[in-house]
Amino acid sequence: MKIYKDPLLQRLALDHEKMIALSKQTDLISFELVKPHRSLPPEHYKITYKVKSIISVNQDQSPNYSSEHVAEIKLPASYPAVPPICYMKTDAWHPNIRSSGSYKGRICINNKAIGFWQTLDMLVIQIGEMLQYKNYHALHVAPFPEDPVVAKWVREYAEPQGLLNSDKSIFVDDRSLMKPSKEWVKSRNKSNVIKILSVKQKNKEKINISNSNNPSISLNNKNE
Repeated sequence: MKIYKDPLLQRLALDHEKMIALSKQTDLISFELVKPHRSLPPEHYKITYKVKSIISVNQDQSPNYSSEHVAEIKLPASYPAVPPICYMKTDAWHPNIRSSGSYKGRICINNKAIGFWQTLDMLVIQIGEMLQYKNYHALHVAPFPEDPVVAKWVREYAEPQGLLNSDKSIFVDDRSLMKPSKEWVKSRNKSNVIKILSVKQKNKEKINISNSNNPSISLNNKNE
């Protein structure tokens, strides 16, 4: 990773490295850079989630689902002192994501509670778990839901119907976002095989050396 003297640029570079690492450990999340600069680290990301999530409800309150969702994250000039700007670009039905109006798609990440230590990859996972309904706040208490209409639907319909309930581990999508990709697993398996073979070879060499120094010792002692 290139080292920058400017703290903001260094943080942006760190986040980019973490996003690259994240993309190698999941088949459910991918990212693209939006208008990247050739000589500076990226500050605008398009994130695609391939998870099951609710995008709207019908007149009878039953949910409609989709398996692909797109979010955009912008890291402002005062980041991380100022939180990232996060919006869904596809429809989302979640109490902490605005579902309609002029701020449609705005994601409440509750950055004040989380703190500056949260890196971009952690935020991306947080949004993914929100879409899966592993992470949501629907109670009308601080920090208040971003979308009170959806929050009411969760409290009065979805939870009573048993469609979802994070306290009871009832999620819309219960898969792990961090399931390693096939490429990542293959690379780890190769490393492990090499390591195991290396250890076995070293042990074998030690035994051979020991036997050569002491001819009376035999691995296949027939008298035993």
